[in-house]
Amino acid sequence: MRFTLISTIVATVGLGMAQLSGKVGPSTSREDKAAKKLCNILDHGGVASETTDNSMAITKAWESCKEGGQILIPEGKFGLGKWIELSGGKGLSLNLEGIIIRSGNGTAGESMITVQKTEDFEFYSASSKGAIQGYGFEFHERNSSGPGMLSLSEVTSFSIHDLALVDSPSSHLSVDRSANGEIFNLVVHGGDRAGLNGVDVSSTNIWVHDLEVSNGDDCVAVKSPASNVLIESIFCNLSGGCAVGPSGENTNITEIIYRNIYSQRCKHMLSIKSNGGSGFFNNAIFTNFTGHTNDDAINLDSKWQSQEPAPGEGVEYDYLDFTNWAGTCKNNKVPLIHLQCSPDILCGSLNVDSVNVWTEAGDSVSYVCENAYGMGACMNPFAGNGRYTSTTSVTSMAPTSYAITTMPAEITQGLGVTTSIDIPPVPTTYFPGLKPASTLLGKV
Repeated sequence: MRFTLISTIVATVGLGMAQLSGKVGPSTSREDKAAKKLCNILDHGGVASETTDNSMAITKAWESCKEGGQILIPEGKFGLGKWIELSGGKGLSLNLEGIIIRSGNGTAGESMITVQKTEDFEFYSASSKGAIQGYGFEFHERNSSGPGMLSLSEVTSFSIHDLALVDSPSSHLSVDRSANGEIFNLVVHGGDRAGLNGVDVSSTNIWVHDLEVSNGDDCVAVKSPASNVLIESIFCNLSGGCAVGPSGENTNITEIIYRNIYSQRCKHMLSIKSNGGSGFFNNAIFTNFTGHTNDDAINLDSKWQSQEPAPGEGVEYDYLDFTNWAGTCKNNKVPLIHLQCSPDILCGSLNVDSVNVWTEAGDSVSYVCENAYGMGACMNPFAGNGRYTSTTSVTSMAPTSYAITTMPAEITQGLGVTTSIDIPPVPTTYFPGLKPASTLLGKV
């Protein structure tokens, strides 16, 4: 048994909140914010029309409530023709009761809505019916790039919840250089193609829970720099699957927990990816993953070909635990577990235990390891780093406990890249047998 900082914390206080380093979420309630000041975008020139550009009205409402208050986007469809940056201020909430609809083309690489340098912030829908519709298919059908949907940068003490993010032209939600945040009760539905990430987190002390994601790329991903991130009760409902990375130069990712992750028809149940680079990813637990009809279970790839090689000998991987997995992959054409590490940098103290995943087609599964040190699968058990020939382990004995409970409303075909995606309701369940940590506001 290996005892690390992370395992000691878990044993002491339990897995649920172990990975967070402090309080998350806004420091004042949305009720107090609304009582201080209400800034309705209709009072700032907003028009409930999906062909009208409401970017100025939303920006003016933000500026009016900048010292504290609630910005209200009421019921109705509101076009957004120009991208907005909502910057500064303290003690704000944004209540989206209507639907924001992309009505302009903007610039690829930017986000339709950026919130930055803000403290004590909440973005939510009191009815749980608010949504952002990106009509990304208009870009995808001509194979072009468009904007992201929502990004937070340098935001402290925040929450995002009770919303639907639908059909972004690029990534759906990105949170970087932020701290003390909670993201929950969200549904993200994007097209089935690469580049349409669900939720990306590169921040510290973040709790991500009770999300459903359908897309063609990462479901919920942690990227550098990141620390003290707890991700749980995630429904990857036909997706690329959960991920760490891609990591590059000066990677700094530590103290991460993924647990209670349900993946169906995903490329990976979990991928950890880099190509060259430097820095480290350490002290992480990946536990209670379950699902079916995925391409593979665990894929740690330090030669990830979808990324250009980054400067450096490789990212150091250390003290990563993969425990208590169950379910099936759709066939045995690729290794169920693939641990491919760099020969030139530490990749040790890995632990694979009780990964009870089997194939839906075929009578055997394989594990492939290269330069990976630790216990379980096909790894070299001796500590250290260095080159060893790729080893393959094949088993033809199905585990006795790989059966799982499935989820309702499973998607069986990828969502369209040439037609609009409907706005779904925010779900009330995200992992078999578990209730969400917070009731939907629309159900209260």
